[in-house]
Amino acid sequence: MMAKQKRKTISDEPVYFVSSSTDEMKTGVRLQSLQPQRTLAKRAGEVKEDYEAILNQINFIIGDTDTKIKESGFKLEQIKIGLGFNAKGKIAFIAEAGVEASIEVLFKRKE
Repeated sequence: MMAKQKRKTISDEPVYFVSSSTDEMKTGVRLQSLQPQRTLAKRAGEVKEDYEAILNQINFIIGDTDTKIKESGFKLEQIKIGLGFNAKGKIAFIAEAGVEASIEVLFKRKE
């Protein structure tokens, strides 16, 4: 009898990250370079777990913002947060000017 093959799910599918330089792979910052591209692959499930973890962190960080803004007499319309992938394919907050966001998360108040 042949062994059953494990059924692949979308969680197991690879997500590819392409870097244009070895400097970017080390620092996460894109530098103009003529070096060949490098590719990193992660399972889609891992990327989803990273995304869910960062959303939980964002919720913790901004969770009571609305209440504090109301106390000041202002109204919170939306919060825009730039996220990017680091050289290892992990999702991280953008903290450097000139670095473009790969993921843009926009929170808008419920009406």
